[in-house]
Amino acid sequence: MRRFLRNFLSLIFLFLVVSCAQKGSISGGEKDIEPPVLISSSPDTLSTNVPVDLKEIVLKFNEFVLLKDFIKNIIISPPIEPTPTFYPQGTADKKVKITFNDSLKPNTTYNIHFGKSLVDNNEGNVKKYFNYVFSTGNFIDSLKIEGQVFDPAQKQIPENIIVGLYEWDEKYTDSLILSQKPYYVGKVDSLGNFTLNHLKESEYRLIAFTDKVNNTRVDLEEETMAFYPRKINPKNTNQEITLELFPPRSYFRVNDVVQDGYGKFNFIMSGQPDEIEILPINHEFKTAKIIHKPFSDTLQFWFDPVKDTIADKNKRLTFAVNHHEKSDTIRSNRYNNGVQPALTLTSSSDVFVPEDYLKIRSNYPIQQIDSTFINLVEDTAKISYNIQQKNDFEFDLKFPIRFEKNYKVELLPGAVIDFFGQANDTVNLGMRVDKERAYGNVKVILQNKPDVPVWVQLLNKTGNVILSKYTIENEVEFKRLKPGSYRLKMMVDENANGRWDTGDFFTNTQPEQIYLYAEELDVKAFWDIEETWILNGENQKGEEIDSPENKDKTKSDAPEEDAKLKEISDPTIESSALPPMQTD
Repeated sequence: MRRFLRNFLSLIFLFLVVSCAQKGSISGGEKDIEPPVLISSSPDTLSTNVPVDLKEIVLKFNEFVLLKDFIKNIIISPPIEPTPTFYPQGTADKKVKITFNDSLKPNTTYNIHFGKSLVDNNEGNVKKYFNYVFSTGNFIDSLKIEGQVFDPAQKQIPENIIVGLYEWDEKYTDSLILSQKPYYVGKVDSLGNFTLNHLKESEYRLIAFTDKVNNTRVDLEEETMAFYPRKINPKNTNQEITLELFPPRSYFRVNDVVQDGYGKFNFIMSGQPDEIEILPINHEFKTAKIIHKPFSDTLQFWFDPVKDTIADKNKRLTFAVNHHEKSDTIRSNRYNNGVQPALTLTSSSDVFVPEDYLKIRSNYPIQQIDSTFINLVEDTAKISYNIQQKNDFEFDLKFPIRFEKNYKVELLPGAVIDFFGQANDTVNLGMRVDKERAYGNVKVILQNKPDVPVWVQLLNKTGNVILSKYTIENEVEFKRLKPGSYRLKMMVDENANGRWDTGDFFTNTQPEQIYLYAEELDVKAFWDIEETWILNGENQKGEEIDSPENKDKTKSDAPEEDAKLKEISDPTIESSALPPMQTD
């Protein structure tokens, strides 16, 4: 009985303990939001006369830390080869160890920049931009260069932008940027700011680039870059430097040739060639038609598979591709004829304004247009028109378009004959024009405009080009606009060649300037807007105006200097939207 009572009381006691334990958990106090704190280091940070045969650096912190993405984040200036070994890797420790695999350089100040790699193990708090600095000489180099980097091709500052200095001495050549890491390296923060510090007095070449492959070397065909056009000495540099990234200058090559439907090959190229010659090698084409828009990276090679007796041969075709003095050879996959789709005709829109034309597009190259098979009706009355063929696939019907009218276009069979001899079936296209009060107008007055031609472009909310005007004048008008929010962009054609030119590091050529108007234009129905755009003035802002997360930044967090370069749209857009980009 006593044993039973003891066991029973023990069970009751255990139940009470467990019940109490389950009522709640210990709060543990406030959440840790503090980054790790360095307690000590060996050698001490900012140490001088560190021996060149130093084997290891030990950094001790007040809590367990991890090195997160350390290969991507940690930068050593000047570079140390072979790359030191970092510990911990994948585990947490209160000590960070850097082990050197070879001797250091004498009389050199080293800066190990951890970026955002150093985090505590519990909450992941980042010890941002932690630097460890030491010198193998008698003093720590103390000069610095500060500046900003902007990328015109993106709304946000790209990730992983490297800023580097190459020592400009008797051994320097521009080609070094392709084979060697910069002597001093830094990273750009989220607002585009950079600081290269602990520099020795010397003359340097300053560059910036998007390090896509994390090798701390620029790839001129894959990565955007920027450069300062002159030698720079940190001792004599008191002003902040602005670097403007530009698209890579690609050089001509043929990447691929692919079948794109019935009787068509697409040649995919790089370098935006102005003119191309295509010569078939292992087959004679009697009907070949080549369509290539100058400075486009795609060329269309059309042919009639029946007349050229290729449909039943299922053969691979070889072509010679010639561009100026360069020639290349490329081979296609086996051609598969497939089913020939019918000729189709479509219109660009069903809503128009009086400044528009009715644009009709074909899915095949147009061989012939016969106006006797095209009828145009305004409301109920038949009206006349003119035809203007824009290119191999499009033509415009030009006629006076009036407000509050409905228009109908009838294309009877035979109105259009395509490259293969097919005629269209009957096509009916309708469009309407709203009342005049439904549209707004914008007039832009350009102050301090360069005395060269420019493209003034109207962008929608997503940054797409709605209208573009190429002009030498100081005033531009955009009429009959649908209500909504718009932005303005201006691209300068400094050499007046009708194309926007990217930069070239090896010829020390900066890209042509691009400006983005800071304010959005709120176009309202039946309203006229007149905007004065003072270039390089107060209404010419940096890209932070377009970034919602940057709207609440304090002045100390944002770049102080205005930027001219904001955004480049796709250079392959039709000429009505954006000029082609010069790369040769």
